Amino acid sequence: MRYILYSIVLCLFFGCQETSTTSIPTTYQKIAGTTMGVVTYHITYQDSIDYQLSLDSLMTAINKEVSTYVPSSAISRFNQSETGIQLNGELHFIENVKAAQLAHKRSQGHFDPTVMPLVNYWGFGYTSKDKVKAVETERIEELVRLVGMDQITLTDVEIAKPEAGIQLDFSASAKGYFVDQVALFLDSKNVDNYMVEIGGEARTKGKNEQGNLWRLGVNTPSEDATVNELFALIPLENEAIATSGNYRNYYTVDGITYSHTISPVTGIPERTQLLSATIVTYECTYADAYATACMVMGLDAAQEWVNSLEGVEGFFIYSGDQNNMQTITTAGLEGRVQQF
Repeated sequence: MRYILYSIVLCLFFGCQETSTTSIPTTYQKIAGTTMGVVTYHITYQDSIDYQLSLDSLMTAINKEVSTYVPSSAISRFNQSETGIQLNGELHFIENVKAAQLAHKRSQGHFDPTVMPLVNYWGFGYTSKDKVKAVETERIEELVRLVGMDQITLTDVEIAKPEAGIQLDFSASAKGYFVDQVALFLDSKNVDNYMVEIGGEARTKGKNEQGNLWRLGVNTPSEDATVNELFALIPLENEAIATSGNYRNYYTVDGITYSHTISPVTGIPERTQLLSATIVTYECTYADAYATACMVMGLDAAQEWVNSLEGVEGFFIYSGDQNNMQTITTAGLEGRVQQF
C-alpha cells in the first residue's frame, strides 16, 4: 500500500547466479529485482557471495503463501473458503496472521487486515471493480460487519472464521515481513552490514560502503511530486523504517477523492490532515503495520499512540492551516531527520 521510501543507493547490481569465494568479504553486493508481481527490491550487503538466487527463492516461497493474487496461496484459499482452511506447514502465512493479530491489538483495532472486503468494494483490492460513483451506506454497513481480527481463530493446523465473507489482506504489512525475512537470511549468513528495501519498506544493519549509517528517504507527500522527490532523509542504526500515505493510490469522482486507507470502523476511506506517517522500529513488519494504523488514526491520535510505544518512533508530515507541509517528530528521532 505504500510506495514511499526509497534507498539512496543509486547503482544496482543484478546478480544472476550464486558464486562463492574464500576471500575476505569486503565487497558490497548490490542486487535488485521484483517480487510480489510488480514490487521492486534493492538489497545491498557486504559479503563475497551473491545470494540473489537464494533470496529470490525465499521471496517466491513467501509470495506463494500470502499473496491474494496467487489463487493457490494460503490467504487466497482462506478468503474463498466458507469457514476457514486446514494448514499444512504454511509458516509464512501463519506468522503474518500472528503479526496482524498483535498489531491489531496494539493499535486498538486501527490496523485490521480483515478490511479486505471494503478494500475490494472501494476498488483498491484484487477484484476487478469500477470506481465507486456513489456511497452505498447500507452496503458499507454490511461489509463493516465482516471486519474484525477477533473473528478469526488461528492454530498451528487451522485458521477459522464464522462466515464466508470474512477475508484477509496483508498488503499493509507483507512487504515489511518480506524485508524482515531477507534480513534474517542475511543474519544467518553472518552478514554484518546490509540494507534491504522492498517496495519502499526497509531494514538496515551496520554501515554502508562509505562507512556511514544507512540513510533512507521519505518522499514528498504530494500528488504532484515525482516518486523520487525526497522530503527528508533518516539515518538508521540497525533499525527498520516504513511510511504510509494517501497520495499515490487514490481516485477522484465528482470532486470527491477516495484513497486506499480504509477505516475498519466506518468503512470509509480516510482523508485527514495527516499526509504521511513514517515509523522507525526494529522489525519492518510492525513498522509497516503501524504506519498504516497511524494514517487511519489521524495526526493527534497517531502521535499520542506512537509516543506510548516502547522502541517505536514516528515522523509525521501533515497539512497546516495554510495548506503548507509541516512536521512532527517523536523524541527518539529528534536531531536525526534531515529535511530538505
